[in-house]
Amino acid sequence: MHALRLSLVGTVILMLLGGLAGTTMARTDGSTKVTGTVLSSTSGAYGEFTEDGAIGEDWVGHGRGFGGSATFEWSDSRLPSRADMMTNFDAYGDPADGDVGAVAVTTMWLLTDADGSWSGPWTGWCDEQNHCRGMVTLTGRGAYEGLYAILTQQPREAANGTVTDMYEGAILAGEMPPVPEPLEPTTE
Repeated sequence: MHALRLSLVGTVILMLLGGLAGTTMARTDGSTKVTGTVLSSTSGAYGEFTEDGAIGEDWVGHGRGFGGSATFEWSDSRLPSRADMMTNFDAYGDPADGDVGAVAVTTMWLLTDADGSWSGPWTGWCDEQNHCRGMVTLTGRGAYEGLYAILTQQPREAANGTVTDMYEGAILAGEMPPVPEPLEPTTE
């Protein structure tokens, strides 16, 4: 039994470290692959922005409580097309030339329609061209109760140079797996 547990743990670790390349996972009714495209987005006029010059020659700008919305086209109609969002961010840059480098972002999403809603956090970062990469984890309510979605965002550049925010992930049945306990460094 001990060898079986070790073998199972080893298999899971190899899948996490090496990806799922070459591995076929049986698809059940409990999961559906989803893709999405951002069609439009707006930012609200509220929120607070402050600056620090405390990190060497660079500065950090802090944005808190910025509201906005986005319209999506999803491959699965269970995800509503409109999302309301509340955003906090820290922008890092060089005040000498006014350039912003990386921006760390956390956003809370709420997607609603007549059948129910989805809500959850998006965490990621944006580069100096405001191309963002991140992940959102949504929990369903109402008709979507018992479902959750995990979606990753990646900017995609078309041949004509335009960039579109694309999402890819899955809607899954059940509850999100719990976050493991924090790992502690060994003291040896």
